[in-house]
Amino acid sequence: MHTYKDAILETQGAYILYPGDEDAVFRVVEDKPIPSVGAFPLTPGKDGMEEEGLERFVMKILQTIGDL
Repeated sequence: MHTYKDAILETQGAYILYPGDEDAVFRVVEDKPIPSVGAFPLTPGKDGMEEEGLERFVMKILQTIGDL
């Protein structure tokens, strides 16, 4: 993911969705959601908790962009 983030000009993050159980976000600055790379589980038919975690992360990114 670092390669994708670095290869695309002005990209602040690169993330994948995969059918698994664990999420991971590797941040450049610990208290900021971007710039970062990561992976989020998203398995069709699960309980909806995965979507909520992903939504919270996206909202943090949008808030950070709005503060710039």
